[in-house]
Amino acid sequence: MKNILIISYIYPPYNAPAARRPYSWAKYLDKTKYNVTVLTCSNPDSSLGVDDTMNNELPHVKLIGIKSKLNNNLGAGFRNAKMQAGSPGIKSKLKSKIVQLGTYFLIPDKAIFWYANAKKYLKQNNDFVSNLDIVISTSPSMTNHLLGMYLKQLQPKLKLIGDLRDYHYIEGQQLHSPWPLSLFHKRFERNILHKADKITFISNAMREIYANHYKKDSAKFSVIYNGFDQDDFSVEKTLIKEKSSKIRIFYAGSFYGGVRSPKGLLQLIDWAVEDKLMTLDDVEVVIAGNFEKSLQEEMAIFKSYKTVNYIGKIPRNEVIKQYEQSTILWLIVGEQISHYTGVPLKFYEYLAANRFIMNFAPNKSEPTALIKKYDLGANVDIHNDTKEEQLKVWGIMISKWQLDGLNVAPQDDVLSIFDRKNQTTLLEKLIDLD
Repeated sequence: MKNILIISYIYPPYNAPAARRPYSWAKYLDKTKYNVTVLTCSNPDSSLGVDDTMNNELPHVKLIGIKSKLNNNLGAGFRNAKMQAGSPGIKSKLKSKIVQLGTYFLIPDKAIFWYANAKKYLKQNNDFVSNLDIVISTSPSMTNHLLGMYLKQLQPKLKLIGDLRDYHYIEGQQLHSPWPLSLFHKRFERNILHKADKITFISNAMREIYANHYKKDSAKFSVIYNGFDQDDFSVEKTLIKEKSSKIRIFYAGSFYGGVRSPKGLLQLIDWAVEDKLMTLDDVEVVIAGNFEKSLQEEMAIFKSYKTVNYIGKIPRNEVIKQYEQSTILWLIVGEQISHYTGVPLKFYEYLAANRFIMNFAPNKSEPTALIKKYDLGANVDIHNDTKEEQLKVWGIMISKWQLDGLNVAPQDDVLSIFDRKNQTTLLEKLIDLD
């Protein structure tokens, strides 16, 4: 039996996308081969709160929760200050400056306030540390990798797997930090890439970018996609048996302040109505979540805005029900490299829900390539496709809706690829590789 430690600042029941990957690994790693322990923060900064439907007490998994020196209101304070930064007055300007300083000097991330207590625990539990065989440190919190490297320093013979899910220096601090601090982040990123025995990424596009910058380490780079958990989709997936009275388009989550712009869909619906491909009565756009009022005001200029139905923030299990009740699941991928070289978690859930995916993304994005490869829906690039090209895609979708209700044939082979249980077997191969 190999002893495995997974280090993740955020972990269920905290409701953050970053929590699901380490959770699925802890859940699906073969317990006949591995003793699995998770080291996490018991009071993390989680803007999405707690998901009461997630049970973090997995069978045969030991969970070690260590408190952060600062409570989970830290990020909320920065976010509120940022939202007020546009208002007049000295107080709001001061808050804005604090946000900027926090961005520069909270090195490497908010989890750094957890680092000292977590390191202290490891230092005080030498018997536990000395028996470890594998350590898996996972971002987005790069502090997790600091702890992984600390353990590698204490026990050089253990295998360290660094899981990079977000850009840090490359395409991140390289672009946004002042010069001296940028060099610090470069050194930090280089250290984890050099010292880890294996490095995993969430997409081929991300792996290739890092391989081009770190050629000497590229041989140890692998890809383990995120995915969906089949247990979340226990309801039997059925085809839409007949054309619904309306095309029901559903989106849940953040628009990232407009980085994922909802305006492309509304513009396309307006064009389709003008060209008499459809009427506004044919469509309903349902949006779950809370987002900036300014973005809603920008959306209101479109005639199709009257088709939008905001249902507010809803629990995750209700989101999954909404998937099943919809005709089209709406995916948006931002123009930034950190967005289009990754794959949003909702893509995998859309796949599992067996519904037509309408994807607004750069043509070079990884989700676009996956949708084309597996025939999962339609793609539109609002910045590079002409109006005529976008309307052609929409017209084909309308014809399919009129013909068969936009049924998507179940693709069990595709589903098996992106099932988190099967993706975990890729991690096991890295663990068992000498």
